[in-house]
Amino acid sequence: MSDKSLYIDTFMYTGIVNEIKSKAAACNLSEKPLDSVKAWDNTDIGVKMKEVLNSVYATEVIYKSQSSQSLPAALFKLRDSITSLDKTLSDSLKVDSDNNGE
Repeated sequence: MSDKSLYIDTFMYTGIVNEIKSKAAACNLSEKPLDSVKAWDNTDIGVKMKEVLNSVYATEVIYKSQSSQSLPAALFKLRDSITSLDKTLSDSLKVDSDNNGE
């Protein structure tokens, strides 16, 4: 029989999610490579690489937003859902204390 239980240390979980949030928010690409992109304009491959690099920078903004805001929010909702479910299940249990655990 497999154990399908879920255990969550909410303090540790919250710390991990907050760490993801802060590290993602602090992640920034240096814009120095964009300074030298003008030199690429005179070659075919340079034009393509410039498009790729600009795409990477545009994507970085979206990625940073998603990983520092949306992902942590979803993980906190998951945590809250698990703890709410656990509380509901715990409250629904009836313990017969007259038998003294026997």
